[in-house]
Amino acid sequence: MIELINKLKSKWDINENIDDENKSIEIVIRLIKVCNENCLFCNTNLDKSVIIYEDLVKIIDYFIDKYFTNYSIYFSLSWWEPTIYKNFDKIVEYICQKWINIKIQTNAVMFSNKSFIEKIIKYKNYISFFISFHSHIEKIYNHITSSNLYYSSLLWIKNIYNNFDSDSIKINVVLNKININFFHEQIKFFDKFFSNYDVNIIISIIYPNKSYHKKLLVSYNKVVDVINTLNYTGKVKIIYEFWWYCQMPRCFFTKLKVDDFSINEVWLDLDVWVQNMVKPSVCKKCIYNYKCIGLPRLYLEEFNYEEIIPIIK
Repeated sequence: MIELINKLKSKWDINENIDDENKSIEIVIRLIKVCNENCLFCNTNLDKSVIIYEDLVKIIDYFIDKYFTNYSIYFSLSWWEPTIYKNFDKIVEYICQKWINIKIQTNAVMFSNKSFIEKIIKYKNYISFFISFHSHIEKIYNHITSSNLYYSSLLWIKNIYNNFDSDSIKINVVLNKININFFHEQIKFFDKFFSNYDVNIIISIIYPNKSYHKKLLVSYNKVVDVINTLNYTGKVKIIYEFWWYCQMPRCFFTKLKVDDFSINEVWLDLDVWVQNMVKPSVCKKCIYNYKCIGLPRLYLEEFNYEEIIPIIK
């Protein structure tokens, strides 16, 4: 059984993200290597394979047996678009009937379907959402997603708000060269369009690990400036969430003038990402040198070392 599980974990890039301090664990499972959109910064050019339902059940049972006694478990049903998985409602039911929580990472497309919502809404107390919506401007949204789903997507997201608790929903915005100049407008748009709901926005930035990402890169200084100059006092809650070892070097976090940002240090396997990073010699002077792994190689091809100012005691 262990051999089978290890093979499945490798094939489907299944991650165990353990938070020992809070005794919780996130199990990230990719159900399907297919998406109904084709975002410019997402690798959707894959083999279109789908995990077998019976294998998925074995994986879920394995992790529940392994961690249930000592950890609070939740499953993230993730990349590329999990809700188009043929047995998605069945797997939601299977997990939730075991009193285990689920996070659905989605573009909300399937939530246009009333019968789809009806199948899973009875488990709403166990379900949270991480919804991608990268621009409030139709042309930019459709360009980033390589689709024509802008208006539909807005309605589908509202469908989720109308049927699930607002506190369980987070909207993800990935800052990049195409949308960053409209970031301030986007926050105000969320405030107006979702005025009847409590809205939580997760802000992150693109990590360049493919050559085609270079044209989407925005400098760290630009990101910091756009965040720091946001003058907003509305009801939308903005959460800045960065994976420090792949998205932004530590020295830039000290420039952020916001209270609510987090640095997620456990989300990915560090060894997989470090091979794409470069650390300039100037970083040796920095107090974070012992734990920061530098900048993405592709970032340094597009920009330069001058942005790096080491933090010195």
